[in-house]
Amino acid sequence: MNGVETAGHEFIYGEALNWMERFARKGRRFDLVILDPPTFSRDKAGRVFTVENGFAGLVRAAEGVLTEGGGLFCSTNQRTLPGEGFRRLIAQGLGKPAGWRMEERRMPPDFTGEQYLKACWVDRR
Repeated sequence: MNGVETAGHEFIYGEALNWMERFARKGRRFDLVILDPPTFSRDKAGRVFTVENGFAGLVRAAEGVLTEGGGLFCSTNQRTLPGEGFRRLIAQGLGKPAGWRMEERRMPPDFTGEQYLKACWVDRR
């Protein structure tokens, strides 16, 4: 419906963490992984995901499927999580954050009011 050419693309459905673990086992690698999970969700088994408790694990899994020069775009709209806390979760997931560069992104100027959106580009130095 949106005019995206489907040839040459793979569309998958399911839990992102499960898919990234599956891709890692199969040796699939990506130049970019975008992590923008819901603030709260529950999987089919009833396990709860929150940004505070699950984002570091998503980053860890995403790192496992990145190419050598690949990067991450990490984003959340979790209002109660401060920017420093979000960067800490990303660093936790990277394991060795010293080898990575995080570039924080600000909310677009047309978003006025509370600055709830947090975003970072993450790549190897």
